[in-house]
Amino acid sequence: LLMTLACCTSEADRERMRALLDRADSMNRAYIPMTDGIDSLLLEATRFYDRHGDANQQLRAHYLLGCAYRDMGEAPAALQSYQDAIDRADTLSEDCDYRRLMSVYGQMAELFHAQNLPEDEIAACDNYGHLALKVQDTLAYIRNMELYAKPYFLMGDTMGMLNVLKQAHDLYLSHGFTREASGVYGPIIDYYISKGQLDEAQKLMKEFEEHSGLFDADGNIVPSREIYYYIQGTYYLKSSDLPNAERCFRELPVNYQKDAFKGLLSVFRLKGDLDSVAKYAYLYETALDTLHNMMRTDAVHQISSLYNYHRHLEKAN
Repeated sequence: LLMTLACCTSEADRERMRALLDRADSMNRAYIPMTDGIDSLLLEATRFYDRHGDANQQLRAHYLLGCAYRDMGEAPAALQSYQDAIDRADTLSEDCDYRRLMSVYGQMAELFHAQNLPEDEIAACDNYGHLALKVQDTLAYIRNMELYAKPYFLMGDTMGMLNVLKQAHDLYLSHGFTREASGVYGPIIDYYISKGQLDEAQKLMKEFEEHSGLFDADGNIVPSREIYYYIQGTYYLKSSDLPNAERCFRELPVNYQKDAFKGLLSVFRLKGDLDSVAKYAYLYETALDTLHNMMRTDAVHQISSLYNYHRHLEKAN
């Protein structure tokens, strides 16, 4: 009788937990932030599957809980949940959900980058690349190689960044991914401009803008890649084409205000427009102060999050 009752309850709970994970999965794929209290439900789901689920179900539940913490800005809790997901994965099993495990390492890499932890980011990329090879996903493997440029940039290793981008570019081409090959040029263009190699920069800019597939018919770049307008503006600035430089800097969206003001300050300084120099010097200084304040606030928030997470963990234990 007890066995029968347990099975009935378990089946009802399984259906509810399965529906919860499906909902969270759909939100995550649609980039809908999971900030509506779903984290407490997912915490319940992880406990349920840790008792009653198989390795893949446990991996999925802990991964989605980590994504909920990520959306809430709780980086320490998110990283712990991702690590818990890794610990639940049975990599010796033939039906191990390697794709989900790849997603875990990909999310960890992004969080490590946001926390300015390039060595940990590289380790996460290493694991992602290993799994991409295991599931024979060539495109994912090459994209991951391209992403190594991010931690190398944080470490100030310009040559390391350029080397991985060149490797990714060559691999893209060798496998027929021509658009993706052209898409790696942004940081390389920036490097050529910084070295005054404007002819080389111009060639890559043309290739990038015409063949990467990142621009619409009006020449607007896709969202999240708008920093290229700053690179363009810097090129025109060094080419003494001040009207085009000003146009590019003004195209930068509000989340790149600091870069926009810095570029416009340089434009008006070269024009000799002292009133505008004073205006954009003030705006640039204000943007820097705002950025520093945000960084301090984020640091305090992360410390608070870590404290709260460990306090709740102690209560749970």
